[in-house]
Amino acid sequence: MKVELVMATRDAGMQRLLIDLPADATIAEALSAAAITLPDGAAAAVYGRVKALDDRLNEGERLEICLPLKADPKQARRSRERLRRSGRR
Repeated sequence: MKVELVMATRDAGMQRLLIDLPADATIAEALSAAAITLPDGAAAAVYGRVKALDDRLNEGERLEICLPLKADPKQARRSRERLRRSGRR
């Protein structure tokens, strides 16, 4: 079966691979076939839903490697707003 593997890179790019796997392959087997190790804090998802490494994949699914956020979005917005306001005064 064929599965698409998509992974964001640290430089805001994207890596996309098509992998040919045996039927009933797991997410861990797909990562192994692609020679990819999950970075610390990363998660595997299928169509945006986080899955366990031992979950089975189906033909044509998109396996996504989700990297952890660099910063808390709320805190980052607050910091930007503080900088914006301090520049006005």
